[in-house]
Amino acid sequence: MKAKYFCEKCGSRYNTAEEAEKCEAQHGHIVVAHVIPGKVYSCGALCPDEVYVKFRNYKGEEKAAKYGFACYENVDFEAVKKIYE
Repeated sequence: MKAKYFCEKCGSRYNTAEEAEKCEAQHGHIVVAHVIPGKVYSCGALCPDEVYVKFRNYKGEEKAAKYGFACYENVDFEAVKKIYE
């Protein structure tokens, strides 16, 4: 049986831990995540519709992204996280 290693950020599979760690290092690190008040909450909603996130990539450059939320039946964060582990 041959062991496989996975990038914890994108899920790519590698033959060595070093390759997986190199891939992880190339992904960005979250600098800040922000919900824009008055813009992304629906009336009466518990969660925002969108979150804005600023990342710093491996070159030190900052990039921004907007993420929309998907609806899950189970709202327990730890339970949902286990689905994707």
